[in-house]
Amino acid sequence: MLETLSSNISKIQIGHDDMLHEGSDNRSYPIVPFPAFIKAVGTNRTEWQDPHWQLISDLCAPCQIDYDFIIHTETIAEDYPLFFRKAGITGREDLLPEVRQRKGDNLFWKFYKQIPIDDLWRIKEKFKADYDMFAYSFNDDILRLFGH
Repeated sequence: MLETLSSNISKIQIGHDDMLHEGSDNRSYPIVPFPAFIKAVGTNRTEWQDPHWQLISDLCAPCQIDYDFIIHTETIAEDYPLFFRKAGITGREDLLPEVRQRKGDNLFWKFYKQIPIDDLWRIKEKFKADYDMFAYSFNDDILRLFGH
């Protein structure tokens, strides 16, 4: 994945201390900067594929189940009242989580602001099926990114 960075950047930013010691093979692996990771995941090179960033639609078949309701974990506090109302659940407001600012939002925007727009569009195309399946909007995320 480090190949995706220009040779000047990779030599400057990746030093001897930036190694991750991991695995039973006792080998050291370079820590991959986030921009290089995104660029690599956005390509179709098989040596960089991993189930952790594979399409959910390729790993399982969630569309084969006829769901009545889908709640996004990041908006669960806002989604629960509607779910309770639609499900006919009353008198259980004590189960509702409190609405609060998500802690990961600022970190998310900090990391994604450093990604070139071309790489973001490759990610959009690669993960379009998952965005659609789970009712997310990549375009809304891009607009929010530029607003930060």
